[in-house]
Amino acid sequence: MPRRQMEEWADFFIREFEGVSGPFSVARQIGWTPRVDVMEAADFVLVRAELAGVPASALQVHFRPGAHSLVIKGRRAEQLLSAEEACEAHQLEVEYGQFSREIELPADAALDISRARTVFRQGMLHVVLPKLDENGGAVVIEGTIRLERLF
Repeated sequence: MPRRQMEEWADFFIREFEGVSGPFSVARQIGWTPRVDVMEAADFVLVRAELAGVPASALQVHFRPGAHSLVIKGRRAEQLLSAEEACEAHQLEVEYGQFSREIELPADAALDISRARTVFRQGMLHVVLPKLDENGGAVVIEGTIRLERLF
């Protein structure tokens, strides 16, 4: 199938299923698509993104309250070969350039974004979004989660 046909089909699919939630919801994205996991515990939501080759300085993470989603943006620079290392490519699967991925968060999770924590290590970005309790107070997260703030 030609690339243009695939892009048209993908655009149609995104339009048709926009607003659908659940494990098969459609994520909005630009450029290449990093793989993500979204997991929910009693006291937090964890978003984990695979971003090998993306430097921390090229990452942006922000929360969109109206859409109840997390947006991860960045850029993976292409690894160019010098003239001395020129070779014939037999398989090229790694994608480069900019990306923007919007990840829908669990709709019923009331989150305390002011206490969000992130860590980016060995190509993996972890974003922990603590939940609020029924009364709107922060839920205390116990355990060994120690994350550096990225945003």
